[in-house]
Amino acid sequence: MTKRQYTTWITVIIGIIFLYFLISFTPYSYNIPSPIFPPSTTPTPTSFIPPDTTIQPPPLPTDSPAGTVTLGEGQREGSLLVQKIYSDHIEGLNFREYPVMTLEGQPITLYIGQNVSNGCTVTMTLINLIQLQTYPPINKAVFTKVIEANRPCPICLSENTTIDTSFGYIPVKSIKTGDIVWTTDNERIKQRATILKTSKVQVKDHQMSHIILANGYHVYASPNHPLGDGRPIGTIVVGDTIDNSEVVIAELVPYSGQYTYDILPSGDTGTYLANGILLKSTLFS
Repeated sequence: MTKRQYTTWITVIIGIIFLYFLISFTPYSYNIPSPIFPPSTTPTPTSFIPPDTTIQPPPLPTDSPAGTVTLGEGQREGSLLVQKIYSDHIEGLNFREYPVMTLEGQPITLYIGQNVSNGCTVTMTLINLIQLQTYPPINKAVFTKVIEANRPCPICLSENTTIDTSFGYIPVKSIKTGDIVWTTDNERIKQRATILKTSKVQVKDHQMSHIILANGYHVYASPNHPLGDGRPIGTIVVGDTIDNSEVVIAELVPYSGQYTYDILPSGDTGTYLANGILLKSTLFS
Protein backbone atom coordinates (compact mmCIF):
# COMPACT_ATOMS: atom_id res chain seq x y z
CA MET A 1 0.00 0.00 0.00
CA THR A 2 1.38 3.26 -1.06
CA LYS A 3 1.69 6.20 1.23
CA ARG A 4 -1.04 8.01 -0.64
CA GLN A 5 -3.46 5.12 -0.26
CA TYR A 6 -2.63 4.84 3.41
CA THR A 7 -3.37 8.55 3.93
CA THR A 8 -6.69 8.22 2.10
CA TRP A 9 -7.81 5.32 4.29
CA ILE A 10 -6.87 7.19 7.46
CA THR A 11 -8.85 10.21 6.28
CA VAL A 12 -11.91 8.04 5.53
CA ILE A 13 -11.75 6.34 8.91
CA ILE A 14 -11.46 9.68 10.74
CA GLY A 15 -14.38 11.00 8.72
CA ILE A 16 -16.52 7.99 9.62
CA ILE A 17 -15.67 8.38 13.32
CA PHE A 18 -16.47 12.07 13.18
CA LEU A 19 -19.84 11.43 11.56
CA TYR A 20 -20.62 8.73 14.13
CA PHE A 21 -20.03 11.08 17.04
CA LEU A 22 -21.86 13.90 15.30
CA ILE A 23 -24.95 11.76 14.78
CA SER A 24 -24.78 10.31 18.32
CA PHE A 25 -24.87 13.71 20.07
CA THR A 26 -27.43 15.40 17.83
CA PRO A 27 -31.08 15.19 19.19
CA TYR A 28 -33.27 13.10 17.04
CA SER A 29 -36.25 14.79 15.56
CA TYR A 30 -38.90 12.20 16.32
CA ASN A 31 -41.97 12.49 14.25
CA ILE A 32 -44.52 11.60 16.98
CA PRO A 33 -48.05 12.32 15.84
CA SER A 34 -50.23 14.47 18.11
CA PRO A 35 -53.27 12.82 19.70
CA ILE A 36 -56.30 13.12 17.54
CA PHE A 37 -59.55 14.19 19.24
CA PRO A 38 -62.88 14.79 17.65
CA PRO A 39 -63.57 18.52 17.34
CA SER A 40 -66.23 18.42 20.08
CA THR A 41 -63.95 16.74 22.63
CA THR A 42 -60.63 18.49 22.06
CA PRO A 43 -59.26 19.01 25.61
CA THR A 44 -58.77 22.77 25.49
CA PRO A 45 -59.66 24.98 28.49
CA THR A 46 -62.67 26.41 26.70
CA SER A 47 -64.14 22.95 26.11
CA PHE A 48 -64.27 22.23 29.87
CA ILE A 49 -64.97 25.76 31.26
CA PRO A 50 -66.92 28.06 28.95
CA PRO A 51 -65.38 31.53 28.67
CA ASP A 52 -68.42 33.19 30.29
CA THR A 53 -68.47 30.86 33.30
CA THR A 54 -67.49 32.30 36.72
CA ILE A 55 -65.91 29.77 39.05
CA GLN A 56 -67.37 30.10 42.55
CA PRO A 57 -65.55 28.80 45.65
CA PRO A 58 -67.34 26.00 47.50
CA PRO A 59 -69.70 27.38 50.17
CA LEU A 60 -68.69 27.20 53.80
CA PRO A 61 -70.78 24.87 55.94
CA THR A 62 -73.65 26.41 57.88
CA ASP A 63 -72.29 27.05 61.34
CA SER A 64 -75.56 26.95 63.29
CA PRO A 65 -79.20 26.03 62.86
CA ALA A 66 -81.87 28.70 62.79
CA GLY A 67 -82.95 30.11 66.14
CA THR A 68 -79.57 29.72 67.81
CA VAL A 69 -76.60 31.92 68.60
CA THR A 70 -73.12 31.02 67.34
CA LEU A 71 -70.04 32.55 68.96
CA GLY A 72 -66.35 32.29 68.20
CA GLU A 73 -63.44 32.91 70.53
CA GLY A 74 -63.45 36.52 71.72
CA GLN A 75 -67.12 37.09 70.85
CA ARG A 76 -69.81 38.13 73.33
CA GLU A 77 -73.59 37.77 73.51
CA GLY A 78 -75.27 39.57 76.40
CA SER A 79 -73.54 38.64 79.64
CA LEU A 80 -71.49 35.75 78.12
CA LEU A 81 -68.01 36.26 76.67
CA VAL A 82 -66.49 33.18 74.99
CA GLN A 83 -62.71 33.11 75.47
CA LYS A 84 -61.59 29.59 74.47
CA ILE A 85 -63.32 26.75 72.60
CA TYR A 86 -62.15 23.16 73.09
CA SER A 87 -63.37 19.88 71.57
CA ASP A 88 -65.80 19.18 74.43
CA HIS A 89 -66.24 22.44 76.37
CA ILE A 90 -65.73 26.19 76.38
CA GLU A 91 -64.24 28.68 78.82
CA GLY A 92 -65.26 32.29 79.22
CA LEU A 93 -66.58 35.06 81.44
CA ASN A 94 -70.12 35.81 82.61
CA PHE A 95 -71.07 39.39 83.50
CA ARG A 96 -74.13 39.01 85.71
CA GLU A 97 -76.70 41.78 85.94
CA TYR A 98 -78.68 40.53 88.95
CA PRO A 99 -78.84 40.60 91.94
CA VAL A 100 -75.74 42.79 91.57
CA MET A 101 -74.37 44.15 88.29
CA THR A 102 -70.75 43.05 87.85
CA LEU A 103 -68.22 44.95 85.76
CA GLU A 104 -65.73 42.09 86.07
CA GLY A 105 -66.75 38.79 84.50
CA GLN A 106 -66.92 35.58 86.52
CA PRO A 107 -64.88 32.70 84.97
CA ILE A 108 -67.13 29.88 83.72
CA THR A 109 -66.70 26.49 82.02
CA LEU A 110 -69.55 25.02 80.00
CA TYR A 111 -69.98 21.50 78.59
CA ILE A 112 -72.72 20.44 76.17
CA GLY A 113 -76.12 20.87 77.86
CA GLN A 114 -74.91 23.32 80.50
CA ASN A 115 -76.10 26.92 80.66
CA VAL A 116 -75.30 30.35 82.02
CA SER A 117 -77.57 33.29 82.84
CA ASN A 118 -77.34 37.03 83.33
CA GLY A 119 -79.24 36.44 86.55
CA CYS A 120 -82.72 37.26 85.35
CA THR A 121 -83.96 37.53 81.77
CA VAL A 122 -81.53 35.58 79.57
CA THR A 123 -80.28 31.98 79.69
CA MET A 124 -77.66 30.67 77.22
CA THR A 125 -77.37 26.87 76.84
CA LEU A 126 -74.42 25.27 75.02
CA ILE A 127 -75.79 22.73 72.49
CA ASN A 128 -72.93 22.09 70.05
CA LEU A 129 -69.25 22.65 69.29
CA ILE A 130 -68.27 22.80 65.62
CA GLN A 131 -65.22 23.48 63.47
CA LEU A 132 -65.60 25.35 60.19
CA GLN A 133 -63.64 23.83 57.29
CA THR A 134 -61.48 26.89 56.71
CA TYR A 135 -57.75 27.36 56.77
CA PRO A 136 -56.85 27.56 59.53
CA PRO A 137 -59.94 25.85 61.01
CA ILE A 138 -62.27 28.09 63.04
CA ASN A 139 -63.93 26.78 66.20
CA LYS A 140 -67.48 27.83 67.03
CA ALA A 141 -69.83 27.29 69.98
CA VAL A 142 -73.57 27.05 69.34
CA PHE A 143 -76.10 28.13 72.00
CA THR A 144 -79.82 28.36 72.45
CA LYS A 145 -80.89 31.70 73.90
CA VAL A 146 -84.03 31.88 76.04
CA ILE A 147 -85.41 35.28 77.08
CA GLU A 148 -87.93 35.31 79.93
CA ALA A 149 -89.84 38.55 79.46
CA ASN A 150 -91.84 37.95 82.63
CA ARG A 151 -88.70 38.03 84.76
CA PRO A 152 -86.98 41.34 83.90
CA CYS A 153 -83.78 42.39 85.57
CA PRO A 154 -84.68 44.96 88.23
CA ILE A 155 -82.71 48.08 87.28
CA CYS A 156 -85.14 50.46 88.89
CA LEU A 157 -85.68 52.68 91.91
CA SER A 158 -86.43 51.92 95.55
CA GLU A 159 -90.06 52.24 96.62
CA ASN A 160 -89.26 55.27 98.80
CA THR A 161 -87.85 57.33 95.90
CA THR A 162 -89.76 60.53 95.16
CA ILE A 163 -90.28 62.06 91.70
CA ASP A 164 -90.33 65.79 90.99
CA THR A 165 -93.76 66.71 89.56
CA SER A 166 -95.79 69.88 89.03
CA PHE A 167 -97.33 69.21 92.45
CA GLY A 168 -94.06 68.63 94.27
CA TYR A 169 -92.23 65.40 95.02
CA ILE A 170 -94.44 62.28 94.87
CA PRO A 171 -93.37 58.66 95.71
CA VAL A 172 -92.48 56.77 92.53
CA LYS A 173 -94.81 53.91 93.48
CA SER A 174 -97.72 56.36 93.36
CA ILE A 175 -96.95 57.74 89.86
CA LYS A 176 -99.52 56.73 87.22
CA THR A 177 -99.69 56.91 83.43
CA GLY A 178 -100.80 60.41 82.39
CA ASP A 179 -99.28 62.17 85.41
CA ILE A 180 -97.22 65.32 84.76
CA VAL A 181 -93.59 65.27 85.90
CA TRP A 182 -90.49 67.33 85.26
CA THR A 183 -87.99 66.17 82.64
CA THR A 184 -85.11 67.84 80.76
CA ASP A 185 -84.51 68.36 77.06
CA ASN A 186 -81.25 67.75 75.19
CA GLU A 187 -79.92 71.07 76.51
CA ARG A 188 -80.79 69.95 80.07
CA ILE A 189 -83.49 72.60 80.32
CA LYS A 190 -86.28 71.61 82.71
CA GLN A 191 -89.72 71.12 81.17
CA ARG A 192 -92.99 69.32 81.83
CA ALA A 193 -93.65 65.82 80.50
CA THR A 194 -96.43 63.26 80.61
CA ILE A 195 -95.86 59.78 82.03
CA LEU A 196 -96.19 57.26 79.18
CA LYS A 197 -95.38 54.08 81.05
CA THR A 198 -94.64 52.76 84.55
CA SER A 199 -93.09 49.52 85.81
CA LYS A 200 -93.10 47.52 89.02
CA VAL A 201 -90.69 44.58 89.30
CA GLN A 202 -90.71 42.08 92.16
CA VAL A 203 -87.28 41.45 93.66
CA LYS A 204 -85.68 39.09 96.15
CA ASP A 205 -82.30 39.43 97.86
CA HIS A 206 -81.74 42.57 95.80
CA GLN A 207 -79.04 45.15 96.44
CA MET A 208 -79.12 48.86 95.73
CA SER A 209 -76.50 51.48 94.99
CA HIS A 210 -76.81 54.32 97.47
CA ILE A 211 -75.41 57.67 96.31
CA ILE A 212 -75.16 60.81 98.46
CA LEU A 213 -74.05 64.13 96.98
CA ALA A 214 -72.38 67.08 98.67
CA ASN A 215 -75.56 69.13 98.11
CA GLY A 216 -77.53 66.70 100.29
CA TYR A 217 -79.42 64.88 97.52
CA HIS A 218 -79.32 61.06 97.62
CA VAL A 219 -80.93 58.15 95.84
CA TYR A 220 -81.26 54.36 96.06
CA ALA A 221 -81.30 52.63 92.68
CA SER A 222 -80.33 49.30 91.14
CA PRO A 223 -76.61 49.32 90.22
CA ASN A 224 -77.32 49.21 86.49
CA HIS A 225 -79.80 52.08 86.48
CA PRO A 226 -78.50 54.98 84.35
CA LEU A 227 -77.95 58.52 85.54
CA GLY A 228 -79.13 61.39 83.36
CA ASP A 229 -75.82 61.30 81.48
CA GLY A 230 -76.06 57.54 80.89
CA ARG A 231 -73.53 56.31 83.47
CA PRO A 232 -74.73 53.26 85.45
CA ILE A 233 -75.15 54.37 89.03
CA GLY A 234 -73.23 51.30 90.19
CA THR A 235 -70.06 52.57 88.50
CA ILE A 236 -70.01 55.82 90.51
CA VAL A 237 -67.34 56.21 93.19
CA VAL A 238 -66.62 58.81 95.84
CA GLY A 239 -65.16 61.93 94.26
CA ASP A 240 -67.16 61.64 91.03
CA THR A 241 -69.49 64.49 90.07
CA ILE A 242 -73.23 64.19 89.45
CA ASP A 243 -75.25 67.25 88.41
CA ASN A 244 -72.32 69.52 89.34
CA SER A 245 -72.17 68.12 92.88
CA GLU A 246 -69.46 65.83 94.25
CA VAL A 247 -70.28 62.31 95.39
CA VAL A 248 -69.47 61.91 99.09
CA ILE A 249 -70.90 58.41 99.62
CA ALA A 250 -71.20 55.57 97.09
CA GLU A 251 -72.11 52.21 98.59
CA LEU A 252 -73.89 48.96 97.85
CA VAL A 253 -76.58 48.10 100.41
CA PRO A 254 -79.24 45.37 100.85
CA TYR A 255 -82.75 46.29 99.75
CA SER A 256 -85.61 45.21 102.00
CA GLY A 257 -88.42 46.26 99.67
CA GLN A 258 -90.40 43.76 97.61
CA TYR A 259 -90.53 45.80 94.39
CA THR A 260 -88.51 48.28 92.37
CA TYR A 261 -90.09 50.98 90.20
CA ASP A 262 -89.43 53.01 87.07
CA ILE A 263 -91.28 55.54 84.91
CA LEU A 264 -91.08 56.76 81.32
CA PRO A 265 -91.81 60.46 80.71
CA SER A 266 -92.54 61.87 77.28
CA GLY A 267 -89.85 63.87 75.47
CA ASP A 268 -86.57 63.16 73.73
CA THR A 269 -84.41 62.24 76.73
CA GLY A 270 -86.54 60.04 79.02
CA THR A 271 -85.04 61.77 82.05
CA TYR A 272 -86.70 62.65 85.36
CA LEU A 273 -85.69 63.98 88.77
CA ALA A 274 -85.57 61.30 91.49
CA ASN A 275 -84.91 62.71 94.96
CA GLY A 276 -83.47 65.74 93.14
CA ILE A 277 -80.98 63.70 91.03
CA LEU A 278 -81.40 63.46 87.28
CA LEU A 279 -81.92 59.85 86.16
CA LYS A 280 -82.78 58.24 82.82
CA SER A 281 -85.65 55.81 82.30
CA THR A 282 -84.98 52.15 81.47
CA LEU A 283 -88.37 51.72 79.78
CA PHE A 284 -87.51 52.92 76.27
CA SER A 285 -87.84 49.47 74.72
